[in-house]
Amino acid sequence: MGQGVPPPFCSFLRRFTAVFFEIENDNDDKIEWLIIGGFIIGNTLGIVLDNFMLGYVFAMIGLGLGFVLKVLKK
Repeated sequence: MGQGVPPPFCSFLRRFTAVFFEIENDNDDKIEWLIIGGFIIGNTLGIVLDNFMLGYVFAMIGLGLGFVLKVLKK
């Protein structure tokens, strides 16, 4: 390979990722608020129940719920 010459599979990878992944530039903050809200609820329950792992668990539930809502909206 010479200098500045991309490997032959680079163009294939660019086309492959363009097919399966779309870049979104929307200002939709609903997913972020679901994650933050789940984290706050989980930490509150974690303090009450002495299980601080609930903050992480509820944040991941909020993330998954946000993805499900995004798919159902399309």
